[in-house]
Amino acid sequence: MRRDSFRVFLLLAVAVLAARGTVVAQEARKSDPDAARPPVNAPDPGQMKQILAGWEAQSGRLNTLDVLITRVDRSPAWGDDRYEGRAILMSPNLAWLDFQKVAHDDATNKDKLVPHERIVCTGKEVWQYRSDTRQIFIFPLDKQNQKRALEEGPLPFLFNMKAAEAEARYQMHLVNVMPDYYVISVVPNLQIDRESFSKAFLKLNRRAFLPDRIFLVSPDGKSTKDFTLRSVKPNAAVATENFKGQVLPAPWTVVRDPIPGGNAPAAAAGNDPQNPAVVPGTVPSRRR
Repeated sequence: MRRDSFRVFLLLAVAVLAARGTVVAQEARKSDPDAARPPVNAPDPGQMKQILAGWEAQSGRLNTLDVLITRVDRSPAWGDDRYEGRAILMSPNLAWLDFQKVAHDDATNKDKLVPHERIVCTGKEVWQYRSDTRQIFIFPLDKQNQKRALEEGPLPFLFNMKAAEAEARYQMHLVNVMPDYYVISVVPNLQIDRESFSKAFLKLNRRAFLPDRIFLVSPDGKSTKDFTLRSVKPNAAVATENFKGQVLPAPWTVVRDPIPGGNAPAAAAGNDPQNPAVVPGTVPSRRR
């Protein structure tokens, strides 16, 4: 489960997602009105290569990315859950993601944000903060796995994304052409990608070549995650302090993977995982 959360985090910025299987694809279209709308122009199969070329050129100009995210999880077993989040990425291998759950407060009869999860990729380790259990999971990455983690995640597509590599990894198809965006479906060729998701639609902004919306279907095809991205800031000034893992005081505990003996107590105090370590003035404060 912890690794599944990490994979979902990596998918947020990847801008390339999967759509596989006619029945599930039809269900995704019903849930995603953007994908279902009639095309302005009939998709040209050869146009996908042109889109990839433009995408590659734009991604090569990105050094950082700061974006707000609304996420809606739908499950037949658990119903719908909504989250508000923020992602900060820095080339070549640094990432920070925070999600807070939208919960209803019966006392005030209003919704409120409850800390849920934060994930920090330092380049050498992945730190996952789970607010529900007050645990910090740390996944060390050796040199080989550092490279593999990036290949599994979004950074190759946002930073220096190569069209040839994307075509080798995914089967991409242009589903719809709208005045402001493309709808793209992608079938994963690699098993490791299929373990993360089965199918989805991507709404790609035609001007910025960055995703406005990601509709993701789980590997079992029973649940979905719908990501809407807004206030996208390419090449925003961000602080490297965001990408440093920090232990927290009790009751937080640290779990290293792998680690003999299981849990290890937090060694020192650090910043609250709900308050990003952003240098004042470098990234404007955002109110949801």
